[in-house]
Amino acid sequence: MKRICLFVLTVLLAATFFLSDIRIQTNVLLENKIRLEKSIIVENYGRIPLAFTENLGQYDSQVKFTTSGSGAAMFFTQEGTTFLFHRRRISRPQRWIETRKNRYSGRAGIRHEL
Repeated sequence: MKRICLFVLTVLLAATFFLSDIRIQTNVLLENKIRLEKSIIVENYGRIPLAFTENLGQYDSQVKFTTSGSGAAMFFTQEGTTFLFHRRRISRPQRWIETRKNRYSGRAGIRHEL
């Protein structure tokens, strides 16, 4: 009886160490995958093509430069940068002025002041 109990205890102890080792290896693999994905995101972020447009009277006089893409537009002023996020592409970024006046027009915006 003692031999059986000792055998079962040994098997359970070995299984515990084995399973904890698998869990540690899984966590390490997951952390490595996350690090790799983050580095790919950071690397690709620098490759995003942006074309800046100088304001020559087509926008509010506060705007110096603007750029837009699918789902977002950025407006650069003396005071800072305004990011405007929208669900559909803005055909006329002039709507930025309306958004600032209305404070709510179904769009989300972030303003970063210098």
